[in-house]
Amino acid sequence: MKQQRPKTNLIAVWLFINVTAMLLWKKLLAQLKTHSQDENFLHWLEKGEVLVSKILSVAMIIVILESILNLGVFMMEGLLTAPTKSFSKTLFETFGLFLNVLIALEILYRYFFNRRGSKDYHSGSGEI
Repeated sequence: MKQQRPKTNLIAVWLFINVTAMLLWKKLLAQLKTHSQDENFLHWLEKGEVLVSKILSVAMIIVILESILNLGVFMMEGLLTAPTKSFSKTLFETFGLFLNVLIALEILYRYFFNRRGSKDYHSGSGEI
């Protein structure tokens, strides 16, 4: 014959669990309310923006380094081994690769000046 637990113990446990869950829920809602205020929200939004911009900056540097390597390989292969009749086509492609590198560097350069709060990036000493 099994012993049955008194119903009062089960009710007390059930009430304890419910009260604890309600207190945790109330605490969570209070934290959400604090974090959803404008200043806190903008702070977390700015942290996310900084993280994404750092990741994109590293990716841009990798792209710049790869394009410089690609330009060097192309110049060594194309200009040194190409016949003189196709020089204008090779020259056009070389200038296109140079332009890719310069545009990527300019984007990165403007990003660093915008992050530092400089209003006119040409008025400085020219250093990043």
